[in-house]
Amino acid sequence: MHAQRHETTDNAQLDAFLTSVRCAVSGFVVEVRFSDNQSVKKGDTLLIIDDREYRAKVMQARALLLSAESQTGVSRSSAMAAKQNASASSIQSSAMQANIQAAQARLTKSQKELARIEKMFSDGAATQQQLDATKAEFQSANALYEMALRQFQAATTQASGSQSSARAQQGQINVSASLVQQRLAELELAETQLKNTVVLAPYDG
Repeated sequence: MHAQRHETTDNAQLDAFLTSVRCAVSGFVVEVRFSDNQSVKKGDTLLIIDDREYRAKVMQARALLLSAESQTGVSRSSAMAAKQNASASSIQSSAMQANIQAAQARLTKSQKELARIEKMFSDGAATQQQLDATKAEFQSANALYEMALRQFQAATTQASGSQSSARAQQGQINVSASLVQQRLAELELAETQLKNTVVLAPYDG
């Protein structure tokens, strides 16, 4: 009579909501703050993992971030200096170009004067001393003109190099900025891992 109205079993299972709790980081468990079948509230600490390694990673990530930010500052300063050098080189190149024009004008004048004195000398209207002085002036003007050309070429080469250096330094700023972003991401990951050394209850239960 009892068996008709009651069921018995040694393998019963109750329906329930089950929530798996997993650790997002690995490590030695230093403290467990619950016992079997204990009621907990959402946010209660269940266990604590040894966080010494993760704290060290956070410190390392912060140091690397500071280093990257300092490097970015250095790159900006170098780029500014390179830009100023490029500007100064361009100004110097323009000045050298003006020197060429002045030297060329002097050379043209002395060349005409030499031709005039040589004609006068052949006609007997100029002395050997005048001819020698005019030739010396022409040679001096020619030497100054060639020197102005060489200086202009050197200044142009320097200006081109300074501009290339400025572009390279500007590119280095972009590289440094990318490195800063990478270090920020590494710091965020390290802080997240440190936070995950404390395992919390996701729900009441």
